[in-house]
Amino acid sequence: MEEQKRRVVAAFDLASDTYNEPALRCFDLHALALIREAQVHEGAQVLDVATGTGKVAFAAARAVGPRGRIVGIDLAEGMLAQARRRTGSLPVEFRLMDAEKLEFDDATFDVVLCGFAVWFLPDILRGMREMQRVLRPGGRLAFSTWAKQSHEPMMEMMQARLERYGTRRVPPPAESWKKCEEPEHLLTLLEKTGFRDRQVVPQPAGYFIEPEDWWTFLWGAAPRGRLSRLPPESLARFRKEILEEVRSLKGEHGIWFDVSALIGIGLREHE
Repeated sequence: MEEQKRRVVAAFDLASDTYNEPALRCFDLHALALIREAQVHEGAQVLDVATGTGKVAFAAARAVGPRGRIVGIDLAEGMLAQARRRTGSLPVEFRLMDAEKLEFDDATFDVVLCGFAVWFLPDILRGMREMQRVLRPGGRLAFSTWAKQSHEPMMEMMQARLERYGTRRVPPPAESWKKCEEPEHLLTLLEKTGFRDRQVVPQPAGYFIEPEDWWTFLWGAAPRGRLSRLPPESLARFRKEILEEVRSLKGEHGIWFDVSALIGIGLREHE
């Protein structure tokens, strides 16, 4: 499990300098959706798990106002450094912390948020139980995952081509992205961790991109960790080949980039 964490942290530290590129604006769109579906309210105490560069945390800070409090946690120092540089006067605190070992007392927060990260946890159920523990009775958890069709067919093109380069896929944990792409998967996670009033809200979304934007997305998000294992000459050749391949998808307005998501929501039981 620790090795998986190291791989994930290394990948996001590498991607931290490009995570805010326009090609990755899907994270901004879904941050706003997560805040809306979580019903983040003025004055709320909010924890943002796996905050990254703070996209969800900053959206939450604008919702809670000056009387509220946002804490964003992450294990990637590079991501946290980017977040801290953008904080300004917003009521946000960023801390280095393991989502499976939250350093907070029981019943500390009104809302816990987690944007596109639960499948990176070596033990998702343990992490979600920790999120439940730090929620106040009646508090709300809201987390987002990619829908099954998201990023396709470009993502499968990338995966297949990388395998031809000899860069194998790292075996995922028992509950990985592919275990979090259907509504019933999210409902099962919420049920297993004891949340009530469970629901999943689909978030259809997408926009047109240019082929070069697809590379920017890959280089600015989690796939960068795997791409970076290629030697420089192979990486340059891979980039050229994958851009040629995705150009075949381009239409009059560009390439349709499906970034649909699911938001899982549950409430902590009242004591």
